Order: sequence, then C-alpha cells, then structure tokens
Amino acid sequence: MLKRCIILIFLVLMPLALADSFDVSVPDTILAIDNTVSIPLTITNMQAFDDKYTISVLDFNWLVESIDNTEILQGQTKVINVNLKSSYPEVKNYGIKIKIKSLSNQEVEKIARVDVKDLSDVFKITLLGPEIIDPRKDTKFNLQIESPYDNNFGELNIIIKSDAFTETKTIELDSRAIIKEEFNINLPIDTQEGDHTANIMFYKDNNLVANQTIILTIGSYSGVREILTNDNSILIKKEIVKKINDGNSIGFEKYVKTLTLTEKLFTTTTPKPDDITKSNGNYILTWNIKLNPGEEQDIEIETNYRIPLIILILAIGLIILLYFMLRRDVIIIKKALVSGRHKGVSKLKMIITLYNKGNKKITNMKLMERIPNVTEDPNDFSEKPFKITKGNTLNLVWKIDELNPKEERTISYRYGSRSLVKKLPETMAQYVQGSRTVVSKSSRIKLR
Repeated sequence: MLKRCIILIFLVLMPLALADSFDVSVPDTILAIDNTVSIPLTITNMQAFDDKYTISVLDFNWLVESIDNTEILQGQTKVINVNLKSSYPEVKNYGIKIKIKSLSNQEVEKIARVDVKDLSDVFKITLLGPEIIDPRKDTKFNLQIESPYDNNFGELNIIIKSDAFTETKTIELDSRAIIKEEFNINLPIDTQEGDHTANIMFYKDNNLVANQTIILTIGSYSGVREILTNDNSILIKKEIVKKINDGNSIGFEKYVKTLTLTEKLFTTTTPKPDDITKSNGNYILTWNIKLNPGEEQDIEIETNYRIPLIILILAIGLIILLYFMLRRDVIIIKKALVSGRHKGVSKLKMIITLYNKGNKKITNMKLMERIPNVTEDPNDFSEKPFKITKGNTLNLVWKIDELNPKEERTISYRYGSRSLVKKLPETMAQYVQGSRTVVSKSSRIKLR
C-alpha cells in the first residue's frame, strides 16, 4: 500500500517538476531613443510560490542602467522594464540577448530586437492632402503617422517648421499605431510658389525622437497691381506709376505711354523705356516689367515746359536788351563825289546825311569826320565845323544842337588830295540816347 502511494505522488509531482516555472515574452521591435532603450519583459510566475528573478543582458554594446523590481507573486504576470544605454550606437537593428533566471534555478534566454534609426527615418509619414496649398487662405492638412514599433510612446510633442510657418501639436501614439492628425497653418500671402520642405520633429520628454520632412506644394497666383500718382504744378506734369507684385510668383507686366511730338521733346522718364515706336505722328513708349514676389518698381514720366519757357523768356529778354544796347537812333549816310582833277590834285565833295529815326529829339550831338591825305584844306562847308585839328589826318568836328524826330540834315564840304585812299574812314556821331552815350557810324566809302 505504501509503495502504491509513493508511486502516485511521484506521478503527480513529476510533471510539475518538468513544467516551466515561469513564462517570458518580449516585444518584436523596440525603438531606441536618444541612445537609450527600455525593453519591457512580460513575465508570468506559474509557480505555487512567489519568486524573484535575476535578469542579465549579454551584449557588450548596451549597458544596463536600471531594472524594475523583479519580485512576482505566485500565479501573477508582471511587466519588468530593462533600461539600457549605449554610448555610440550604430544605426542598425540589434538583437540583444537577455537571460532571465528564477530562484528555482530555471533559466530562459530571449532575443530583444532594438532598432537604432536615423532621425530622418523613424516613422512612416504620409501627407493626405491637400495637394496644393493656397497661401491666401487658412489651410488645413492631414498627416498619417504610422509607428512600426512596440513602444507605447504616449504623448509626443510635434513641431512642424518651414521657412513660412511653425505649428505645434501634442499627439498620442501607441505601439504599432496608425493615426491621422489634422494641422492648421496660416501662411504669409507672399509665400512663394513651389515645393517647400517642412521639418516634423517628434519630442518625448524633451528628447528628440524623430526629425523627418514632408513636401508642401504652394500654389501660384498673380497679384500685380498699379498705383498711379499725378504730381502736377505750373507748366510741369509728372506721372508716377508704381507696379507692386502682391502675388507669390514672378509677374510680367507691360506699361505703355503715348506722347505727342511736343510732349516727347520736353519729357524725361526714369527708367528709360525698353522700346519707342512712332505711330500716326505720336510716340509710343513701352516698359517691360518683371517683378519678383513682393517687389515693386516705379516709372516716372515728367513733361517739363517750365525750363524751356524760362530759357525762351531769357533769350527774348537778351535779344531785347541787345537791341536796345545796339540800337542807334541816328543813321549816317556818307557819300563822296570826285568832281575832277587839277594839277595832280583830285577834287572831292563829301556829303554827310544825318537822319533821326527815333521818336525823341537828340541834342548836343557831335559829328566827327577824319580826312586822310589832305592837299587842299576843306572849304565850301554847308555848315562850318565847330573844331578843325590836324595830325596824321585832318579832323573835323561839328556841333549839332538838336535833331528832331524823323528829321534829316545834310552837311557837305570840299577838299583836294594828291593821293586818294581806297577807303575813306567812317563818319561818327556822338550823342546821348536815353541814359547812355552812344556813337553812330557811317560805312567806309570805297573810292574808285
């Protein structure tokens, strides 16, 4: 009987002894963050008593920083985090061997797959739309974020940043989750068209988990406007044309101005037109304008009649001034008559005519005559000279008390000369005209 009881107990305890005293499971893939990784070991204590486990990591690349409390009550399951750190991990997949040993001396070895990823290649991110973004409108776009890891990230702070905007948001990301998130952005209206790279940065407890990029396509729109300003004053017409590109793409504009011939003569432009053509007697000025987004350009067209008019007035004034300065009221007409020749001496009669063409009486006039090569002294005067002097020439001076407006007076005399000159000197009259002393002269007379 005793023998049978011993055999029965043996048969009952033998399977229990041969069965596993605990079970361990590890995730398929864990992402290392900032050179650290926390591997959750799920251990089930299947024994009829409490147990404590010894955990060791068999990988020289990774050092154990800490391990959670390994005591597990009988029949319970507990997740124990094994926290590892590597100083300079390579970007690759690691298979880390972990040994778990119970107090009952049963051992289990597991391989934990740990991924060290480049920050630009952590999550799978898909832009769901819109395909083209209009910067003039408030824009919403959707991202699909897929995590291929067994990490339960919990709260992640996301910062999306580009050269045109910055947007932040907090998301929840569980293990191997696929989530869709909506983001609102407000772009400057002058954001240039084309593809813009936006960085998406994921932070967990201020540690950078990923820094990935997406491409946002900004649509184009034209927005060149014109502001016309007139700044006119007396005899000056100034037109300022301002072209402003409020769009986000390059704008091409053409400005045309038509001028008459007179306007063109007195018009200056800044800058100079790209083309000038003539049509129906008018001139057509054309500017070809290229404006980058946010750029502006001024065209100044100034028609200035003031300076030409001032020059004309000054010229007329100068002409009038010269006229009055050079005008002579007294005209002197001189004639010489050769009446004959006797004993080698030529007989000449000189006739001097004075004419006051002005409207005012002339008084105290002096009439001066020079006679070269005199052989016989002058005689037969119609009016006797006031003074006669001799030198290289014989000089005669008459004093004329007055000469009325439009009055004509003739003075004549005779003289003889053995050698006649080809030209006789001019006769001069000195008098006061207005407030100036002026001299009128006759022309020189040729003798033949």
